Amino acid sequence: MQAVSDCLVTKEHVASPTSGEGLSRYREEGYARCTLDIGQEGEVVRLTITHEIDKPDSKLIGAVSIGWPKILSSLKTLLETGAALPPIGELPRS
Repeated sequence: MQAVSDCLVTKEHVASPTSGEGLSRYREEGYARCTLDIGQEGEVVRLTITHEIDKPDSKLIGAVSIGWPKILSSLKTLLETGAALPPIGELPRS
């Protein structure tokens, strides 16, 4: 296993929101790409999430832009305390 300082991890996922409660309304927007980059920055690990779609003024990107900060806040709390924040609920309706 490599030390974190020796590697950069990039994970890309491309999907169309066709399933899941509330997500099917974004289907006509097509495929979205979510890229997660994990890298060393000094003594800390940096996580960068890029969620994009080839549609101007995407409602999907607007919705996930609200959700990602909540998810990342819960992840940070989990890593620091061992307990995640309460569930964030569903995506906002437009």
